Amino acid sequence: MSEHKYFALLKFGKLEHLEALRHRGHLHCKPLNYFADLKDECHRGDPLEKVNYMHNIDGAEIRIKDVDAPDSEYKRLGTADTGVFQKSYEISPGNLFCTYSFRLDKEELQREFTIPEDCRKLGNHYLVIKDFEEFIQRAGKRLSELNLTARHGFVGYKDFSKFTGTKTVFEKDITFEFQKEFRIFITNPTDLPLDIEIGSLEDISEICLIDDEHVITFFDVNE
Repeated sequence: MSEHKYFALLKFGKLEHLEALRHRGHLHCKPLNYFADLKDECHRGDPLEKVNYMHNIDGAEIRIKDVDAPDSEYKRLGTADTGVFQKSYEISPGNLFCTYSFRLDKEELQREFTIPEDCRKLGNHYLVIKDFEEFIQRAGKRLSELNLTARHGFVGYKDFSKFTGTKTVFEKDITFEFQKEFRIFITNPTDLPLDIEIGSLEDISEICLIDDEHVITFFDVNE
């Protein structure tokens, strides 16, 4: 993270949810499988969320055999252009708290950033967390007090149509790159939502209304 000087996290949503996040530090964390099965117009759902290994094959051969003759030989039908093998978690490994992120160099300040259309569908307000490090410290302290194991990081985006290897919970397909996601992953095998309060964020956050121009501008507070 050292190559960037300025960090900000944005949470889009309904005003009442953002007020709970700002006033009480309320983190509502859905299980990984929720996002894997979700289908909505905001593109929050991703069927690959629960996949932990992928193997893409070019020119996969297709063979079949009679189900009533299991000892018979396979018959070759032909070759597919591509094939993919996926391995998924049998039990959801944990829960996610997801935000949109900005990582800016100094020369990018005072530049206008357009809010993606899919983010605007989540609500007409957003909460901006202005002190990234302090937020992570407070969240980590509270999770530790609750004896919850967690990791955090910026999501990396890959072309999974050409990918073979282990996939982590901090990797998504390039079709989701517009989300610029930062997420906290909390280990939890129950497949149930987690509601955690880390304390007020009023001193390091602000709730903003998305205006008609749908743009955000960051300024250097030291200037």
